[in-house]
This record gives sequence, C-alpha cells and structure tokens, in this order.
Amino acid sequence: MLRKNNQPTPDAPGEIVCSNGLYTGIFIMPGNAEEGMLEDLCLKTVIGHPVLTCVDEYFLCLKDKLDNEKTKTTKETCKYYYPKNEAKAKMHAFLAGMNKFVPSLGIAAKKGYFNFESESLNEIKYFLQNLMAKFEDK
Repeated sequence: MLRKNNQPTPDAPGEIVCSNGLYTGIFIMPGNAEEGMLEDLCLKTVIGHPVLTCVDEYFLCLKDKLDNEKTKTTKETCKYYYPKNEAKAKMHAFLAGMNKFVPSLGIAAKKGYFNFESESLNEIKYFLQNLMAKFEDK
C-alpha cells in the first residue's frame, strides 16, 4: 500500500525509512517475529497475575469439555464449540475477572490492568523510541 501511494517503504518489519522528510516504519503486532494479535501481547504483560492463572485453568476446562469446530465438517445444532478466537476470548475472561470490568482492551490499558514495564513490550518500545528519535533529529 505504501509503494502504491509513493510513500517511503521499509524493506522489513521494524525498519524505519525516510524520503523527502517523511518517515515510515512498520511494526507487526504482537512482535515482528511472532504470530498472534494485540490481545496475545497484552496477556503476556500479565503472566503470573492471579486472574490470568484462573483464565488459563478455565480454558483448559473448555478444551476438555468442548469440541473444536475446526475439526468438524458440519456445525451440529445444540452443540457447543471451543472459542474460534482464543486470544480475544481469553482477554474477555481476564477483563471479566478484574475488580472493575471494562469491555475494552483500550480502557483496560488506561486503567492500568496491563504491565507496561513487561519485557514482552521491549520490541515495540524500541521501535517507537527509534521512530521518535528520527523526529527529534529533524
């Protein structure tokens, strides 16, 4: 998309390039070399949290009790299946276990539900610091 619109285009995730005073960087969540999504990254910041321990136990129970729809050829009526998006379902379970439930990952972040000092955020912090340094050098 960047190339199509004649914008500076990094060759690889995590790289920052400049052209005509315009800086562009690409960071793929949750980490440039990891699979997953934002919810996976946020859950990594709370490893060891007592609520996450309960969430993990809950999902082990779900795996034991529910079929995985991916393995079925047809969807049976009155049949219960394991969540299609495990990361999002785990995030909702984590938020439901907090003293004050909030339905949004963004609001939960503002309320301090995640550990922003977690090492799991180092890669994105480094990327953002490098991007900010480019602007400070201008």
